[in-house]
Amino acid sequence: LNKKILDLAKKYEEYVISMRRTFHKYPELSGVEFKTRELLIKELESMNIPYRLLSGTGIIATIEGKNPGKNVLLRADIDALPVLEEKNNLKQEKLCVSEIDGVCHACGHDAHMAILLGAIKVLKEIQNELSGTVYCCFEEGEETNCGIETMMEALNEYYIDKCFGL
Repeated sequence: LNKKILDLAKKYEEYVISMRRTFHKYPELSGVEFKTRELLIKELESMNIPYRLLSGTGIIATIEGKNPGKNVLLRADIDALPVLEEKNNLKQEKLCVSEIDGVCHACGHDAHMAILLGAIKVLKEIQNELSGTVYCCFEEGEETNCGIETMMEALNEYYIDKCFGL
């Protein structure tokens, strides 16, 4: 199974890169990640992944394995910072820059979302071999803490054995 997971990760590498660049180009500040959430919903629906919308912009997606087992939570944050991104790095022009003036994913949340979507694609493909349930949380407003209470309140309804966050 480990080799299969690594092969699937390689299969979805370009997808993850593409999603990261899309999120990077269109960042949104804490609590107003509406277009980001729309894109996440579109991706989850294209993968036929059930999800729960939280008040605000947070999402909890669920991948149930075929066999009983532990419940694992994977978490990514979705907001950006009020930072003007330079179009050049120290060496050259950047391949991908924010198209929203004064807002950018300077903390890596664009990559966090893309990685979690890639993980969801892999988990979906091995769903019949999966034991337990994986909850995939996209948390709004990490930079200002405006989304944590909503996420924690929602997660009170789930039994979680382990949690991993990006």
